Amino acid sequence: MSYKLRFWVEHWSPKRIVAEAYDLISSYKPGLNIAIFPDSLTDENISALQRLIADGIEISFWVLLGAEEGYFPNEKNMSTFCSRTEEIISKALEASAAPKYVAIDLEMPISQVVDLLEASSLEKIKRAYRIFMDNLDRSRFSSARADLAELVQWLHSKEIKTIAAVLPWVILELEGEGNLLQNAMETPVRGIDWDILSPMWYSSMFEGSTGGIISQGIANRIAFESSLKLRSRYGDRVGISVGVTGTGILGNEKTFGDVEELLDSIGAALSAGVRDISVYNLEGVITREDPGLWMTKMISAKPRVPDRKIPVSMALWAARFFYRVFGEMLEK
Repeated sequence: MSYKLRFWVEHWSPKRIVAEAYDLISSYKPGLNIAIFPDSLTDENISALQRLIADGIEISFWVLLGAEEGYFPNEKNMSTFCSRTEEIISKALEASAAPKYVAIDLEMPISQVVDLLEASSLEKIKRAYRIFMDNLDRSRFSSARADLAELVQWLHSKEIKTIAAVLPWVILELEGEGNLLQNAMETPVRGIDWDILSPMWYSSMFEGSTGGIISQGIANRIAFESSLKLRSRYGDRVGISVGVTGTGILGNEKTFGDVEELLDSIGAALSAGVRDISVYNLEGVITREDPGLWMTKMISAKPRVPDRKIPVSMALWAARFFYRVFGEMLEK
């Protein structure tokens, strides 16, 4: 089945991608969402980007900040993120190494993520409540969303499209009109002219972080049902991010044991009509025993409708219902 396959690339520079993965990338030609930091555009990396682009590889700049600045773009650093992104893109344009997309990975500041993950199960609830309440700030949220919308407009004026990587629970608000969860997460998403919305349905991480309570099968079923709902509103702008094949900035994310687990996630997305699929991450595939096999199976993936689970469907219905009832009330 034809679909656009992309990879998130967090740890490898463009130079390293060309040095260690060029043959595989050149053969299969997936898109690459490459992590680009403020100091990434060295002469060597620009040369590598030019080579990839000349070979027909669709490049996205996944712009990130330093860990001390929050790493991911969010309300607290949005002004800095937008100005840095414009600087990076302007430099890339001058060097004829501009990407086709900019991928904007909207998440809480990395310090908050670490604070939550390091807590025990009971302490997580207390910390989450404290963080979310501290994050709620309508004025800051509105200002950040305005800055982000302006950046997206500026990118479009340069003929560069955008991908929004979205936290899965924020999807409840993309289905409707609220802003409460986005505000609590520091991640303005709704109301911006994104070209692709790519919710992060990392089924292995759901399984790992919940101790197996949310299995990969359950996560894939939720992703399937959620994707159907989103596509009814946003159509072909809906993509998905699946994984994970290799660890990220935290270093302890649960990864897939084999390619079939990844194919279950890709198949669920294809079954829901999604045709833009980003796999996290390229490094985790390249370092497998047989990366060519992984790539071949991904490229030829077929729809796989996850088993229907009545409790999952009921839980989704309840989440949507209670959000509609109480979300609006809490926003007032």
